[in-house]
Amino acid sequence: MCGRYVQVFTAEQVKKTLPAIIVPSSFKGVQNYNTSPTQNVFIVSEDSKPQLFETRWGLLPPWESDKKKTGLFNIRSETITEPWKQKPGYARFIGSILKEQRCLFLANGFYEWAEGSNPKQPYFIYSRKELEESNLMTLGGLSYEWVNKDTGEVFKTSGILTQPANELLKKVKHHRMPLIINEKYRNSWLNPEIDLGEIKQIVKQTKPSKEMNAYPVGKIGRENSPSYVMPSGETIFPEEETKINHHLSLLGMGGRRNNPR
Repeated sequence: MCGRYVQVFTAEQVKKTLPAIIVPSSFKGVQNYNTSPTQNVFIVSEDSKPQLFETRWGLLPPWESDKKKTGLFNIRSETITEPWKQKPGYARFIGSILKEQRCLFLANGFYEWAEGSNPKQPYFIYSRKELEESNLMTLGGLSYEWVNKDTGEVFKTSGILTQPANELLKKVKHHRMPLIINEKYRNSWLNPEIDLGEIKQIVKQTKPSKEMNAYPVGKIGRENSPSYVMPSGETIFPEEETKINHHLSLLGMGGRRNNPR
């Protein structure tokens, strides 16, 4: 699953990651080290051209009556590739929005908690190339405009697709991970003209572990704090100390990490 992630970026970084995107002049950047469900997040979706939108994380299906509910902040990718294994109503709803309401979540990285540990150990997981080049990870998602049947209020909501863990996440002792859309597939994912077969092929892609890394961090609370990305131990895969410090500086964390190698 993906229950917390980091949004720390400027309009320039968004445009660098997705050169064709339209970024509203009102967007002045975001700095959220502890993005969680029901918070407002920034996504990219197609509206004649890729555009940056603000939405609420937690996709509300049409049968939901209360906008305060958490909603579907994670959506299993198997709902797309194996809909017959899911609850019929849920699978039909996901299938109905799949064609034209795909989106990309923008992230610097995400957190996962090791299963089986007590207390559970959180890890910060990131893409090496994107973080080194000051680009952003793009996570596959779906969006839906939920309508309050009593007031007519329209509420833009969204959820992140998840898939089985790759080898890195397994080393973190977690069994799921977000669907990471690599640069090669970003335009296709946003294109409303692609067919279901191509969508399924993209969903089946898993980002290779060698392109990612992770390190343990301290306890994560509810507030927004840059200290949450500060390492409390070694990276899963060996990485030079200078690169770790560079990663931290890009996330607004100057200086050295807590326990240098």
